[in-house]
Amino acid sequence: MKKFLLLSLLIFVSILSADSKKDVYTSGWWTGPLIAFKARTSPARKITILPSVAYLSTQGIYNNSWKIEPSERFFIVSPSVYMSYGITDKLECGLNIPWLFNRHLKKNGNGLGDASFQVAYQLLEDDYGGPVYDTLFFVREYFPSGRYSNLKPELDGTDQTGFGLFYTTLGFNLQKIFLLANARLLRLRINIAYDLPAVAHVQGLNAYGGGLGTKGKVWDGSTIYLTISHEVQFTQNWVFACDYSYEHGGKAKFSGNPGKSFSHINSRHLLANNGYPAWDSFNVSPAIEYNFSQGIGLIGGVWISVAGRNNPAFISPIIKFSATF
Repeated sequence: MKKFLLLSLLIFVSILSADSKKDVYTSGWWTGPLIAFKARTSPARKITILPSVAYLSTQGIYNNSWKIEPSERFFIVSPSVYMSYGITDKLECGLNIPWLFNRHLKKNGNGLGDASFQVAYQLLEDDYGGPVYDTLFFVREYFPSGRYSNLKPELDGTDQTGFGLFYTTLGFNLQKIFLLANARLLRLRINIAYDLPAVAHVQGLNAYGGGLGTKGKVWDGSTIYLTISHEVQFTQNWVFACDYSYEHGGKAKFSGNPGKSFSHINSRHLLANNGYPAWDSFNVSPAIEYNFSQGIGLIGGVWISVAGRNNPAFISPIIKFSATF
């Protein structure tokens, strides 16, 4: 962990002696880091396909005092496909479809996750040496396509694949490319996003808690996301990437008949009581990219929680492939 932080510090210091030139945008080959989203829309009539596979293993639970407590491990294998299409050079739409395979206490479950649809608009473009960053505004809508309510107690939460509500995410993605003093390219990204969740109607054991006889409504807490990432070239093909992300989620509130609660854990929150407290998560995601060309690349790395509150401690290797045509 200290090595990654030191490497990041050296990279950011080197920016101070760097100049940007217009050709750096076309000479760099990038796949993108694991977590931070792009800040340039796809060109008109171009399609980008981004399939990925993530394997997540919980390592414990951060309590309200930011300390890890032991817990039974929950495992998730999650393949997904993101597809985007450039409507114009400044406007694109995208669709993400996830699938989850869960395992917990030797029980297994799988199903479609919560799919999402996104519209993005290019507000600004990098001015190659000046203060302006690529700036993209997006609206993303999540749909309750995953299983979240009337879960089976005997499956120990493995049949949960979603959260049962519509919610809208608003955000800005920023990006800029720098030419470093050693003639290597560096791409910096900043993502800021905010969730506006709707109401989830729940029965029985569900993604927020509950059990026998539970019936009511859950108002999920809004979530704020901040991600800063960098990618630095070793060669035109090989790139080191790393994300640093912070998430804060508000408390979920329940109204209705709480029923008889069960005590076990899903992939994110304690299922001991309806609703859950506010939570925080700090994560880091080092990765290596190999870019076959300007439009085709592969990235592999690991998403790791380094601190948190009322949230699982986890480690998640991820592989992504990106192709634009």
